[in-house]
Formats: sequence, structure tokens, C-alpha cells
Amino acid sequence: MVSILAGGHVSELYSRWPIALAMSLGSYFAGSTPMGGGTVGFPVLAMLQGEPSGMGRDFGFAIQSIVMDSASLFILSQGIRVHESLLRWALLSSMLGTPMGLILLGNRMPSSWVQGIFSLLWGGFGILHLLKISAMSLPSF
Repeated sequence: MVSILAGGHVSELYSRWPIALAMSLGSYFAGSTPMGGGTVGFPVLAMLQGEPSGMGRDFGFAIQSIVMDSASLFILSQGIRVHESLLRWALLSSMLGTPMGLILLGNRMPSSWVQGIFSLLWGGFGILHLLKISAMSLPSF
């Protein structure tokens, strides 16, 4: 906020307030849930504000990169141990999967398909999450 005020960019903030709101909500959910900022940022931009799905994708990447870099620095600075074998596989799959997805699918898929696939994946995640929570809360006999 200081950089906006000091740099004289208040008019830019007013003209793009929906993006600032989406970023704020996305950052909040990225830090407080296991789902990440793209969960809020993408649908707000692409589905509610009518921006192209590519902008929503890039927006989600921006939120995730900021939040995950911050989390990584915190983990390293606190000396928290991580499961290195899991981390290796996650890094390998993301190093291969992210560029392949961007190159092969990127802007080649219609925006409505991207929005539909996003909705299906996160809807399925939500249903599985609710089933897992309810299975954990049921008493075992």
C-alpha cells in the first residue's frame, strides 16, 4: 500500500480494484487453506469478472509463487525438517508438469473448457474433502 501511495498510483488502484480484491482474497485463502490462492484468484477473475482464463491462470501462478516462496523461506529459516523423498518427487513432477501443461495446453484450450475443468476438479476436491472429514468424525465401533 505504501508503494501505491508513494508512487502516485492511487488512480490505477481505483481503476483495477476488482483485481486487487481478488489478490487479497486469493492471498488470504492461500495462507489459510491447503487449496492455494489460485482457488480464489482464478474464479474471481475468469468467471466473475470475465477476464480471459489465461489471466486467471497467470494470476493464480503469481499468488502461489509469492506464497510458496514465503513459506519456503520460513521453513528454511526455522530449520524445520521436511520429508526429502516426498519433496524430490514433488519438485520433479512440478518441473516437468508445469511447463508441459503450459506448452501443450496453455492458450490452445477454449476459455470455457478451462473454466469447466477447473470447476470439476475443485468440485471433486471439495466433495472428497467433505467425505474425508465426515469419515474422520464418525465414531468407530
